[in-house]
Amino acid sequence: MKNQIEIRKLFNPTQPQVQLNENIFHREIPPDARLQPYIWCYWEIKSYQPLTEPFSCKIASDGCVDIFFDVNNSSQSYAMGFYDRYSTYVLGSSFHYAGIRFLPGMFSHLFNTKSSELSNTVEHLDSIHAKTSKFLIENIHPNDSIIEFKCAFDKYFLNNLQNINKVLDTRFHEAILIIFKNTRSLNIENDIGKNIRISQRHLRRIFEFYIGDNIKSFARVVRFQSYLRAHFESQEILPDSLYYDFGYYDQGHFIKEFKKFSGDTPSKTLRNQNFINHFHSSDG
Repeated sequence: MKNQIEIRKLFNPTQPQVQLNENIFHREIPPDARLQPYIWCYWEIKSYQPLTEPFSCKIASDGCVDIFFDVNNSSQSYAMGFYDRYSTYVLGSSFHYAGIRFLPGMFSHLFNTKSSELSNTVEHLDSIHAKTSKFLIENIHPNDSIIEFKCAFDKYFLNNLQNINKVLDTRFHEAILIIFKNTRSLNIENDIGKNIRISQRHLRRIFEFYIGDNIKSFARVVRFQSYLRAHFESQEILPDSLYYDFGYYDQGHFIKEFKKFSGDTPSKTLRNQNFINHFHSSDG
């Protein structure tokens, strides 16, 4: 538990919502405090009124796994795994979606599912965890609010926690803590193996299970997210050369990586500064 709490303090998965407008609502709220070592937030996105054209939503790489569903048809539920690049989904001209964002590794721990089966893809939740799919169908109703989602999810996941017998792999947590604390270094696999006394082969297996990709891919996403967090938390205009502090070796490298993980240039994304921050606006 201690390591998991530290992960939440060190890692802040952020979605730069540059494309939202007055007709689209997006909100994130934290779960019950007892679930916060496992779940980053509950979220929803919906249109207030039918749009003139289908809404295309960009999802930045954030190192997490999400469950999401159509609120108006909760039988349409999905699991979205770790992405090593941004992804785009067309939600339609009228929509209401909600979801659960799990901290890195926690989806696999809670559902005993290999994250590698979800890497860079979206799967129907029924094929991943039929029990949770059934829960959504029976407990989510059209026009429910995110507060109602929170009450239902808190109760469901707290109950599930009591039935988990598998111990969390402490070596995995030690490894990702090292990554979170060393965002400039991407070639740390050997150092991690030595520090936690595990072979590289076994370490790769652990990351395939909990993350769904290799250490370097995960570290690149963490670095990108750490850069976003620095901009998000700063009250001042940060220098254009800040990317050097995060281990990017020149501007071209930084822009290429940023576009890969966000789908837009840094100037366009950071100029808007329209980040979702559930800590400041939620019932948590």
